Amino acid sequence: MCSGTPHSTESRRLRSQETAQAQPSQASLPVRILVVEDEPLILMSTVDMLEELGHSVQEAGSAEDALGILEKETVDVLLTDVGLPGMSGSDLARQVRERWPAVRIVFASGGDTGRTGSGVADALQLSKPFSAEDVAAIISRAIAVV
Repeated sequence: MCSGTPHSTESRRLRSQETAQAQPSQASLPVRILVVEDEPLILMSTVDMLEELGHSVQEAGSAEDALGILEKETVDVLLTDVGLPGMSGSDLARQVRERWPAVRIVFASGGDTGRTGSGVADALQLSKPFSAEDVAAIISRAIAVV
């Protein structure tokens, strides 16, 4: 007489498995991410994507602002544009690697991403334009690198 219950339980179990496969494991959430981007719409969109994935996100419009945040906040991943005004994203990443070696670094660039991480060990590349799936995948890779 409870024929609906097993089906409902099975449906919930399957949905739960699908959600777990689509997102990083709950043990890794929330990842503390600092996004550095000088284009306001790209910054807002990236922050929204990361927050929807369950991450804790700080944002900065310049490398200099990012360094100020890093002085005060603990960050797991730096996701930075390469072509920033003033200090470049590559220069920012080199400083971060020196001062906070545990921070994982992801470069986001619409140009040739193959050379942006020169001098920064273990940096990952995210090509613009990117989707929410691309962002989820790169953050999963970044936190997997130890």
